[in-house]
Amino acid sequence: MFLYLGRLNYEKYAVNELISVIFPGEVALNGEPAIAIWEWTTDAEGEQKSLSMRMGKIDSVRAASPGKTEIEFLKDSYYWFKGTFQGDDLR
Repeated sequence: MFLYLGRLNYEKYAVNELISVIFPGEVALNGEPAIAIWEWTTDAEGEQKSLSMRMGKIDSVRAASPGKTEIEFLKDSYYWFKGTFQGDDLR
């Protein structure tokens, strides 16, 4: 299991908001589960501090540079994510 806690910025909707991403299986394998949970500063309906959660899978994993791996997940969702990790550090 791999858990990432970080900050999310997305235009005016999420300004330095908390995001948690959970990979219950192997983070380096395509098709493994991925869960993202985050808070909006203001969502599209104008509600403040609403929560969102998306569940899906890891869509691609590739070597980005020596020692770094790029991962994309939840690509079948409206909100999908891309990050880079080195060891236990996902960015």
